[in-house]
Formats: sequence, structure tokens, C-alpha cells
Amino acid sequence: MRTSHSTRMFLSADRESDKYRLWFSYDNRPHANVSNVSPDHEGVCWLEMNLRLDRNHLKGQYYTSRSTSGNIQLKRVYSEVKNVPGRQHWTGGGEVNNFRE
Repeated sequence: MRTSHSTRMFLSADRESDKYRLWFSYDNRPHANVSNVSPDHEGVCWLEMNLRLDRNHLKGQYYTSRSTSGNIQLKRVYSEVKNVPGRQHWTGGGEVNNFRE
């Protein structure tokens, strides 16, 4: 089975401004049905939350060994899932920048 998993993570904090940044690196081994458009690659990503301004958004960037980068934005969503009141999850999207020449 092919998968993506984090290999290292750490948290940095700017307590004065109440900003927290999660950094992680990952190895991505895509499933066979998408390996022709998304080959094996490694990457680094950071996601930042400003607790003072907005606890429900994470914003960040990623960089890959495929010479691509992009922006990520995640929003916390509250929903009724399987009759569990107040259950939370994150949803989001982003944009990709391709540095290949």
C-alpha cells in the first residue's frame, strides 16, 4: 500500500502575538491510480494559527522535491456527524506554484 506520512514535526510559538506554527516534513508515495500525475516525492509544510485573531483558520505553505510549492488554507468546520454533536474537522484548499522550467 502506498501512502503519505509525516517524518518530523515541531511547533514554534510567538507568544507575544499569539501565533503558533506547526512545521512538518513528509514522504508521499501515491496510490498506483495517480502515480502517473503525482510521482513519489518528499516535502516540507508549515501551518500557522493566530489564536488572538482567528482560532478557526490555519494558513501555510508547502514545498516539494518535485520543484513545486503552494499555499494552504484550512478552516475548522463544526457539524453533526453520526449523531455526535459539536464534532469538528478541518477542510480547505490551496493553490500550487510550479517552479519547473
